[in-house]
Amino acid sequence: MSEVVAFQALPCDTSAPRLARAFVDRRLSGALDGRAGAGHRRGDAAIVVSELVTNAVQAAATVLRVSVACDRDSVRISVYDDADGLPAPGDPGPFVARGRGLAVVQTLAAGWGFYRDRLVGKWVWAKISLHGVGELAEPTEAAADVPE
Repeated sequence: MSEVVAFQALPCDTSAPRLARAFVDRRLSGALDGRAGAGHRRGDAAIVVSELVTNAVQAAATVLRVSVACDRDSVRISVYDDADGLPAPGDPGPFVARGRGLAVVQTLAAGWGFYRDRLVGKWVWAKISLHGVGELAEPTEAAADVPE
């Protein structure tokens, strides 16, 4: 089971992705000290949280929270938002500027998915392996080891 490192509430505006990246980087810098590839994985985690938070902001969330959990084998980033809709990878085409965030998450994460909150909203999570990245991850709707 994952050890929760930290939770952070974020503003629901364009500053949120930057603040989320800084939060994740600060929290993981201590948690991953001395581990091989830690800097690279911290960078992956910062990109993943930025993409997930950007999706929430663009979906007009009014409540936004981030959690970071870390264990021996992985880092788990979870983003809660109260916006309608569920995440789904897009296929935007070559001339569209948006719609690639979840494809980036699929590439960097060993797994990702979402689950609906009991009252309103959803948690979207991504797990980053500390041993390497596997095949492209498919989304799952599951609540295993997800903070409440």
